[in-house]
Amino acid sequence: ESVTRCYSICESPRAGKLTIGVKRVEKGLLSTYLNDELCVGDELTVAGPFGDFIFDPYAVKPAEKPTKLLTLIAGGSGITPVISIAQTALETCSKACVDTKVHLIYANRTISDVMFLRQVNTLLEKYPVRFSVNYIFESGHSGWDGETGYLNGEKLVNMFATDDDVMDSQYYICGPEVMKN
Repeated sequence: ESVTRCYSICESPRAGKLTIGVKRVEKGLLSTYLNDELCVGDELTVAGPFGDFIFDPYAVKPAEKPTKLLTLIAGGSGITPVISIAQTALETCSKACVDTKVHLIYANRTISDVMFLRQVNTLLEKYPVRFSVNYIFESGHSGWDGETGYLNGEKLVNMFATDDDVMDSQYYICGPEVMKN
């Protein structure tokens, strides 16, 4: 049986490998297969790429008006292309954009729903001055004293309060439709 789904690349183009993020969906035909049954050496038919969610690290800081902040807003599995953009911006930028900071705002239902937590933490450790993260969970968990509820305009304004260059930022958003409206 042929099954088709769209997935986003979640590695920097400089990684030298093609990696996708697949969140397991309960009773999901393809996500269950990819997470539980796919083995090294198995073959898949791949199409694409599709879409226009593109980040060019060399366009981050044009000489005439430098962008000092890249703001990435992700909801749930919308982190998949966003983590690639964060990695690319932090690792690839030329001397022209070496001072660009990346601010990730990442909304999830619960802590257990967070994809790429290890990769986000690695970027935080590697780039403590240039990379920052605000998590927001629909419902808090034991020990959590950060934002809870749905990501909305008021919460975004509060999260942007720590960003000096919020008006000159480039923005990328990926998540459920309700988050983008």
